[in-house]
Amino acid sequence: MQVQAIGSDLTDSSSGLTTNQQLSQNDFIKLFMSQLTYQDPLEPVDNSQFLAQLAQFSSVEQNRAMNEKLDNLLSIGTTFQAASLVGKSVEITSNSTTSIGVISAVSFSSDGPVLTVKLDSGDYINNVELSQISKISSS
Repeated sequence: MQVQAIGSDLTDSSSGLTTNQQLSQNDFIKLFMSQLTYQDPLEPVDNSQFLAQLAQFSSVEQNRAMNEKLDNLLSIGTTFQAASLVGKSVEITSNSTTSIGVISAVSFSSDGPVLTVKLDSGDYINNVELSQISKISSS
């Protein structure tokens, strides 16, 4: 997931895993059940190890839920930030070109907010991302 904020471009690169490579809760349960099914009956898993694995599973699930809530909070913050810019004079940088105009509209997509900027010349620049804004002033 990618979240944008003014002047920055944040990407989840901490894990190095893509969405398709991350283990889900179901994958963890399948691995855990396989371990129980195929354990050596003469040397079963120690109770303390079993409890430790259950605690790890609980911790992983809590971390997943917390990350989901943080992602939602970042989305709400970004949405509010973009909506509050309507009517503001901004300086945007795109392809080493700087333009000045007023934000006239905000639309939202799965990738985040997209701005429409009306330039002083009367032309419009569409699909401006928050990360392209380098300066904001009241109009």
